[in-house]
Amino acid sequence: MNQILRSASTASVAVFLFSGPCWAQGEAAALWRQGIAGGKDVAVLAAAWRPQGLKFLPVISNYLDLSQLERKLNELESKIKMDLSFTKNTSGTGFYCNEKNPPAVNSLLIGGNAEQAGLNLGDEIVKVNGQNVTSYQQIDAVTEDVLQLTLATEKTVTVRKQALPTMSLELLMQLAEESQKCRRTLNELRRQAAAASADPRAIAALAGQSRTLDTRITQLGDVLREELQRYLGTYRSAAS
Repeated sequence: MNQILRSASTASVAVFLFSGPCWAQGEAAALWRQGIAGGKDVAVLAAAWRPQGLKFLPVISNYLDLSQLERKLNELESKIKMDLSFTKNTSGTGFYCNEKNPPAVNSLLIGGNAEQAGLNLGDEIVKVNGQNVTSYQQIDAVTEDVLQLTLATEKTVTVRKQALPTMSLELLMQLAEESQKCRRTLNELRRQAAAASADPRAIAALAGQSRTLDTRITQLGDVLREELQRYLGTYRSAAS
């Protein structure tokens, strides 16, 4: 029994809560307290043990893994933060280049100034306003409102900076607020899990709440993904 309980999870402390012999219940509770005291992420398996001859077979009914939920929420929050940073770029050339030397255009704002000026996907830029360039960073660093681009074909294209479409700031702020609510819920689940000790009913209830929270985080991620796709749809890329 001790081997089963200790090997149930290598990444966290796994605890079986069951109706069975008193010595077994005591060992499960001890392992639970060890996990809490050690400050480890605790995965709880609420199970019922059914006697069959001299053996007891586990039937898992609930699983609570708050560490996995936290990783999922961390990823969502990171994406929201990154997308919010993009909304600050409200003005620009309307084109982006790859990391090659010379940099080649790999994304164009559909109907933007650059496209209307005759810039095409795949065009290699060798000079900007008379200065040689070897990387896209040099193009991004140009502060003038008008860029005279000299292409590898010796063609010249003049591009005026313009207001750029961005992801919806209002929507991103709403998603950030909802993710904060999820964070508070997760912290509360951790607090309740620590207080639940070896109460199978309490753990089962927490497992249900964790599944609800997981669903909510997934929904927020789906909304963010749809908004990103809408934004990317305003550009014509070399891959399309």
